[in-house]
Amino acid sequence: TYGFSMWLAGGGVKRGYVHGETDEFGINAVKDIVNHFDYHATLLHLFGLDPQRLTFPRNQQELSLIENQPARVVTEVLKGLEAGTQVLLHPPDTVKDDSPVQKRSS
Repeated sequence: TYGFSMWLAGGGVKRGYVHGETDEFGINAVKDIVNHFDYHATLLHLFGLDPQRLTFPRNQQELSLIENQPARVVTEVLKGLEAGTQVLLHPPDTVKDDSPVQKRSS
């Protein structure tokens, strides 16, 4: 996984926190690796959205930002949660039919 930099502020993010490290060239992530699925899951969690249920249309398919990947909410960057706390992402088959689905209308 390549290293990437993001600046986050407000909305439940810890102030002045630096997460992870890259190699000496700044290319590859080497410590506390976060992939783009984790990043998306974390942002959607902060917005109060379930990343498994939020979908968008593309090429006549309904897709999500994490597409059934092993994404996790990066709790280390969030205020009020201990590092390593698990935030469960609900797979699509656990959603009840009568619950409102966060889906973009066409």
